[in-house]
Amino acid sequence: MPTTAPCRRAIGRALAHGATTIASSMPMSTSRCLARASRPSSTFARQDARISRHPIITLPFLHSHAFSTSPSLAAFQKKPKSSKTEKKKKPKTHWKIWNHAEVPKWALMDAVRYIRAFEVSNDPRQMKYDLAVKLYTVKNGPTVKSRVQLPKAVRTDLRICIFAEGKQAELARKAGAAIVGTTEVWEQIKNGKIDFDRCLCHKSVYPAFQKANLGRILGPKGLMPSQKAGTVVGSVADAVTSMIGASEYRERVGVVRIAIGQLSFTAEELRDNIKVFMEALAKDVARIEDYDKRINEVVLSSTHSPGFSLSGEFRSDIGDEGNAALNPAFDLAGELEEPDGLEESEEGDGEELPHPLAE
Repeated sequence: MPTTAPCRRAIGRALAHGATTIASSMPMSTSRCLARASRPSSTFARQDARISRHPIITLPFLHSHAFSTSPSLAAFQKKPKSSKTEKKKKPKTHWKIWNHAEVPKWALMDAVRYIRAFEVSNDPRQMKYDLAVKLYTVKNGPTVKSRVQLPKAVRTDLRICIFAEGKQAELARKAGAAIVGTTEVWEQIKNGKIDFDRCLCHKSVYPAFQKANLGRILGPKGLMPSQKAGTVVGSVADAVTSMIGASEYRERVGVVRIAIGQLSFTAEELRDNIKVFMEALAKDVARIEDYDKRINEVVLSSTHSPGFSLSGEFRSDIGDEGNAALNPAFDLAGELEEPDGLEESEEGDGEELPHPLAE
């Protein structure tokens, strides 16, 4: 039912005062107007009916918020200075090397026994020995990256693709290349068929290969032949032979990792692989003259086993004469100029301890 103008004004005054309950304290005229406004429209015909003198009407509470854009007083107050001055930490220039002087060292035969016990339920032809060589080196310095021909190849199912024609293609097939060709192979690659692990290109077909525009396909997979990477060769037969039995390794965050053998290898075969790899790695480290890079620790592990820090011995129950055959890197102590004991770098950013395999 529509209310009259006086009633609307009376209700407005009540709401302006923020009242939630309007009782008999208000004037009679205001109470009567509110009662009339709250009366259902069906009672319009009974406007002159007697109205209670004390009607109670509950209205919703009106919320109000005040906002200020002026800064707080606390922003202008001076903060108390701390009594201790905080020193800024210098950035770490070297990868951190833990002090492993008290860490147990294992002879190769002992480490192999424990690793085989962890892998007792797995196929020894599928599980591999992993060798991790931790280096004492700067973070932004040059890294080690190379390839080594192990006496006992770890992976023999490597599929190699050769881009060659004529006589070079025949030599590549005899050497063990899985895929050989040029135009027909390039078309298969464009169609998404890439079933090889390594890719080499003969220098005679390299200009035609560049015109095929396969870089956007092979590049992200690390299969793009290039002269800088040494995958554009003149003798494909020698390259395939060396690649099938070779293992690649590179340094990442101060650690060089390589699959050094299968669990089916004998301890002597594993020893020979470690011996050849450590020789090659020691030479790579010695070539870096402008930066201090040294071998710190050598850890042997497998897929499901923990790591065992090697002591440089082949067997723990024989003398030094028998253990000396494990690693020729024992003879490089003078060239590497290893310090005696534990030392700290000038920046104080890590601890460095030479590993016996580098002595």
